[in-house]
Amino acid sequence: MGGSPAIKPRTVKIITWNVNSIRTRLERVLGVLERHQPDLLCLQETKVTDDIFPHEALAEAGYQAVVHGQKTYNGVALLAREQPEDVLNGFPGDPIPEQARVISGTLGGVRVINAYVVNGKDLHDPKFTMKLAWLDALLDWLEAEHDSSQPLVMLGDFNIAPDERDVWDLEYWKDKIFFSPAEHERLA
Repeated sequence: MGGSPAIKPRTVKIITWNVNSIRTRLERVLGVLERHQPDLLCLQETKVTDDIFPHEALAEAGYQAVVHGQKTYNGVALLAREQPEDVLNGFPGDPIPEQARVISGTLGGVRVINAYVVNGKDLHDPKFTMKLAWLDALLDWLEAEHDSSQPLVMLGDFNIAPDERDVWDLEYWKDKIFFSPAEHERLA
């Protein structure tokens, strides 16, 4: 039998974590990097502006950080062993571009989108309407810009419980924020 030998797929380890403040949890982040040695760590809710993000400490651990930060709220980051290419902060059509909620980059030929989805507060709050509009805009961007023949990983904190097994009490969560039919429809 001739021909080329089979190419073994490369295993890539990716971790996603709503860190809820990179500065408060920096030691834990460094511990995760040391213990698990991921190729990519995607953080949400970094809660820090780009100029004071702890790049040096992460570089000492062998990781390069690309960040899209915001003071006090939001913020997303990609921590990678290799420098991501084609980094994009936010996305075209974002209805709330002042909020740092999406960062994307290409690593090893795979497009990675790290998202921190709008919370929404309550089903009857204007923030929930914004959450749905934001999810619609994100989907519009993905459909317009992403070539479905190319590899894509989308991850992050979606602020949506996708399945009954993801909530502790189905009756309690029925038709509430994070578990509503409108959120499930957009996540699907």
